[in-house]
Amino acid sequence: MRSIKLPSWSRKLLGFYPVKVPPNVVVVDESGFGAVKFVREKESIFVLVSNYLSIPEGRLFEKMPLGGRLEKKEEARELFSSLIERVGKIDAVVLLVPDVWYRLAIIEVENFPHDEDTRLDVIRWKLKKSVPVRPEELRIDYEILREDKGITKLLLGFCSEQFLSDLENLLESFDIKVGWITNETVSAYRAVKSIIDTFSVSSLLLASKRYYTLTVFNERRPVIYRFKKMVKELDEEEKSIRRDLRLTAVYIREKLGINLPERNLVVAEQKTSSRWGELLKRELGGEVEIPPLPIPPTQETLAQYSFRELLPLMGAAMLEVE
Repeated sequence: MRSIKLPSWSRKLLGFYPVKVPPNVVVVDESGFGAVKFVREKESIFVLVSNYLSIPEGRLFEKMPLGGRLEKKEEARELFSSLIERVGKIDAVVLLVPDVWYRLAIIEVENFPHDEDTRLDVIRWKLKKSVPVRPEELRIDYEILREDKGITKLLLGFCSEQFLSDLENLLESFDIKVGWITNETVSAYRAVKSIIDTFSVSSLLLASKRYYTLTVFNERRPVIYRFKKMVKELDEEEKSIRRDLRLTAVYIREKLGINLPERNLVVAEQKTSSRWGELLKRELGGEVEIPPLPIPPTQETLAQYSFRELLPLMGAAMLEVE
């Protein structure tokens, strides 16, 4: 998703086409900010410096389904100022937003119009019954996945306009330009793209304590995207998760008419990775793999971020396609 502060930036959700992005990433969550500066040398990317800071208690943003307004603006500014002091001056960034706020969806539209404004009106109308806020309050991005016999399949990305505008204004106050806005799933996809490209059908699971997402790819393109909230621990949610995975398997075989995934990639916290892998293998079949980090981390970075947090963060720095 492009920043409205820089309307000339290219816009492609999954980076199937060249996208120009800065080599720095700012990650945001409900109570803090992180920043990682990368350096590119020929074909390689390296971590230069990183840090993460949060407020002692409470949350910075209003509690809303797709991101809320920045309520504690002074605290956020002080926190971000301290972050910049630690990592050094940053001119432009990729902004990495949690999946719980920046959602994805795959939809089909009949006779998709050519005019951009009309296209967005059609997408808003499609979203009206499926999102918990008014579609007019969202910033929406899309990518055409397939066009066939008057039916257009789209990958959508959407997030609260107020939430994103508040973040952009905060960063702009530090003379930082937001060149690209992405979420965890899109960034993780970029980090594991070389593995996904190896298989006809594959899946990518990102799991945290509060939610998980599952994306199924067929011939390198997403065909299924699931977002599920979790209110209990994994073992207490297991029955529900197994049912959802089982229904996904039925949909893959009967609705899409394709094989089940040959490879299931798991990006989760260390203590739950094995169990997630067992659930995927049992319900979807195929081999399970915990993908490697695509960029060598520093000891400092490993101390600040878990594997689950690091892989999407590194993927965000890799969104630029050669």
